[in-house]
Amino acid sequence: MLHEDNTALFRDTAWTVFTEVTMRLAFLRNTKIKNRLNLAPAEYEALFVLYVAENGSLRMGTLADSLCFSPSRLSYVITGLIERGLVEKSISKRDGRGYVATITAAGRKLWEEANQMERDLFNEYFFNVLSKGDQERFAAMLAPFKTELPTLREVHHRY
Repeated sequence: MLHEDNTALFRDTAWTVFTEVTMRLAFLRNTKIKNRLNLAPAEYEALFVLYVAENGSLRMGTLADSLCFSPSRLSYVITGLIERGLVEKSISKRDGRGYVATITAAGRKLWEEANQMERDLFNEYFFNVLSKGDQERFAAMLAPFKTELPTLREVHHRY
């Protein structure tokens, strides 16, 4: 019984620390990117999903689901990105019915700059706190989650 209680305590402590560290890292990232690049968190996330998408394009519905955004929220975010020349929106060439968002060269460049800021913050406030061995163990611990990402991505905000 004592072992089970310790395991639960370790898990609770790990979860609490993990939650606060990720929350604070996200806050630092969002604040720095917003202040330096005038890029809101939702815009950064939309550019990321488009950046990694095949041909840099996704149907608006797929993009909304990928971001767990409502269609109206996505429309607002994409409109702002279009006005800044970071994204283009066009009618789908495949079926002519839906709209497709595509990241532009300027959008790619801005996302790469913002992503480098995020990586620098992550290294400074996360990885540099860990020893080399702990960094390797952390990477190995996360490896199984990579295979779970497609399943997690299928969990939509519209239950």
